[in-house]
Amino acid sequence: MTDTSAIDAFIAGLAAAGTDYLLYSGLPGKLAELRFAGTLAGERILWDARVLAQGRHSTARQFIEIAAAGYPLRRVAIGLNVDEIDAQVLQKTIIMMRNYRRLRAGRHEFGPPGRPAGGP
Repeated sequence: MTDTSAIDAFIAGLAAAGTDYLLYSGLPGKLAELRFAGTLAGERILWDARVLAQGRHSTARQFIEIAAAGYPLRRVAIGLNVDEIDAQVLQKTIIMMRNYRRLRAGRHEFGPPGRPAGGP
C-alpha cells in the first residue's frame, strides 16, 4: 500500500486555506502553474500542472501530456484552445482531470483544432 500522508497533508492545507488548488502564477494569463490532488490509474497523486492558453483559434489540438514517472507528485502539461487562463478555466480543467478515468502517462490530444475548450 502506498503512503499517502503527503497527499493528505497537502489536501488538509488547501482545505484550511479554503481552496482546491495551490496556484504558483497570477491570473488571468497565458500560463498557469498549480498543484492539486487527483488520481492516476486508481492511485492518489498530486498533479504538478502547467496549463497553457493556446488561443481560441489555434490550429493545434488541445492536449494533456503526463510525465512518465513521479510519486506523489506527477507533472502534467495541459494545452487548451482558450485565449487566457482564469479561475473558471482552472476549475473546469481540475474537474476534467479528476473525472477522466483512462488517463495514462504520455500525450493525449482531444478535440478538433481551433475548437475552444468547452465551447461549441
